[in-house]
Amino acid sequence: SLCGGDGGYYNGSVSEVIAYSRRLLIAEKNIILSYLAAKYANPGGAGSLSKYTPPGSFRYHVGGIGQENDGSVTVGTSAGLTITNGTFLSSGRYLLAGVDSINPASGTTTADVPTGYTRRSSRVWYLQRTFSGGGPGNVSLSFNLAQLGISASSGTTLAVASRTGTSGQFSTVSTATYNGSGTVTFSVTGPATGYYVLAGTLSGTPKLALNLGTQVLSDTINTSNFKAIPGSLVRGSALVTNTGDASPDSNSTVFSLAIPTNTKFYLGDIGTAG
Repeated sequence: SLCGGDGGYYNGSVSEVIAYSRRLLIAEKNIILSYLAAKYANPGGAGSLSKYTPPGSFRYHVGGIGQENDGSVTVGTSAGLTITNGTFLSSGRYLLAGVDSINPASGTTTADVPTGYTRRSSRVWYLQRTFSGGGPGNVSLSFNLAQLGISASSGTTLAVASRTGTSGQFSTVSTATYNGSGTVTFSVTGPATGYYVLAGTLSGTPKLALNLGTQVLSDTINTSNFKAIPGSLVRGSALVTNTGDASPDSNSTVFSLAIPTNTKFYLGDIGTAG
């Protein structure tokens, strides 16, 4: 329970406590309240004009920009996406974003890519504009490629794309030339509420896993149910799988299997010839 100085108390659970080293602006408080309301499905918190009300599970890593009468919030981040500027904002207006998991998808996919591009980020953001009208205005959307688990060649044209529904092809909203810095920034005019991705000629990340196994084929004592005893013949196997969304560079992967101590490598037929 939490007790107040007047003798009153709160008898219940506290879902999360967030501490800051300075006093927050009203707009910052509203973004935090909106994040908590979305994360814990709590209808309370920020007012209706600044509240993030995402569909389904797009309620994690909520961040954004907004403005109140005491000033504006100029930077907001959400799992690799940073939102800045916001000339269309005024008091009580917000642009918020979130993803559908506390550990959002990484890498790339070919599903629903916008016309003219080969792949898009597997990670999807839901951006919500908490107001209507007020002129188009501009906002900057910056994507950190390393945080998304993808890469692109310098000089490549990338795009931010969106769609209004949970399925269907994404449409290009804005394009930018990637300079190899690890971050690409787009200027978007009047961003609408919807689902957003990064698209382009993108490379994913290989994820290699090694699985080693052994099978005893014979020993010097038993005729069945062979045991791994001195003199036994043991067949070792190794399986390398790639669970990522891209292949390693050519000739870049080396696989080495050490021969265990007190073991000799056997070169020859096991069972029938060949």
